Formats: sequence, C-alpha cells, structure tokens
Amino acid sequence: MNSLEITRTQMRKQAALQDAQRLMAKAYRGVEYIDAHHTALKPQKRTELVYRGIRYSI
Repeated sequence: MNSLEITRTQMRKQAALQDAQRLMAKAYRGVEYIDAHHTALKPQKRTELVYRGIRYSI
C-alpha cells in the first residue's frame, strides 16, 4: 500500500463517520433521551387564553 492509498482510505473512513453522525443526529431529533444522567422532560401544560371574551387553549 502506498501513501496515497492510505490517505484515501483515511479520508473515506472520516467521511463515512461524519455522514453516519449527521444521519443519527437527524434521526433522533425531538426524541426524549432518558438514562442515568438525563431526566424526562416536563409535560407541556395546555395554555388557557381569552380573546375578547372567547376562551381557547393551545
């Protein structure tokens, strides 16, 4: 193996790792991650609003 081949192999490996990390980051976006160091997110409360006497919630 010459030095050019080694360099190409390393570049391909690094590119594959970056692609995999990017895809994993996109795949788990917005999903809770709970383990020994992370706690569950607080549930969102429904907000009660009034506009000109008409009640609605979001």
